[in-house]
Amino acid sequence: MKGTGKNSNLNLKRKEMTGWKRALRNLFRLTLLASLCFLAVQGESFFTITEIRVTGDSAVPTADIISVSGAESARNIFMLREKKAVQKIKDKYPQLETVEVTRNLPGLVVIQVTERVPVATVMTADGYFMIDKNTVCFNLSAEQDQTYPLITGLDGSIGLPGQPLGCPVRAKLLRDFFALWAEREFIALKKLDVSSSYNLIIYTADQLEIWLGDSSSLANKLLLVESSLPYLQKDGQIKIDVRSGSRLIVAGSVAIRDREVEP
Repeated sequence: MKGTGKNSNLNLKRKEMTGWKRALRNLFRLTLLASLCFLAVQGESFFTITEIRVTGDSAVPTADIISVSGAESARNIFMLREKKAVQKIKDKYPQLETVEVTRNLPGLVVIQVTERVPVATVMTADGYFMIDKNTVCFNLSAEQDQTYPLITGLDGSIGLPGQPLGCPVRAKLLRDFFALWAEREFIALKKLDVSSSYNLIIYTADQLEIWLGDSSSLANKLLLVESSLPYLQKDGQIKIDVRSGSRLIVAGSVAIRDREVEP
């Protein structure tokens, strides 16, 4: 009987302790729920987007970039989706090379942009596109901007805004050339012809016609041309063939013989 009494007391104490624990647990949950409700109500105003700042050098109006990003309609900074905002801006303005959207709590959104630098123009079925060093098309216009060299020898339907030129082999040849040309630029370019994907021909403003061939040894080919220019008599059209990468062939106003120009 004594054992039974002791067990009853122990069970009673355990029930009392369990009751206190349950009460404390419920109190904690209620406190947490109340805190979350408070944050939900107050956070709407505390994390409201109060400033949208556009940085970087761009001809696109700041107000247009902000409008397209959707940042104004997001209101709460946590409702803004950075990747979606970036894609919206790039789709609308393919002339922007990089777009970065960042949130700075509690209410600042920063949109950092950089514009593509045009290196040439290309004629397509829709008009003339600018292209950058990565051969990405942008800024379509009805007339050619003669400030930049014209690229010929491409399919006229290949241009899409914000996309690289649609001829992969020729586009690579142009990219390789522009990557090196940015460091040299020793002559003024007028036209680049890629009718053959194995032979890039460039025409200069002072009537030089330069046969560069493919991308192999391209840096050395340009060096050969650059070092030879002071020794050339520039009376009329001059043709320079450096496709071998190791030697230079020069011709005057007469055409280069067929056997000399085969790749």
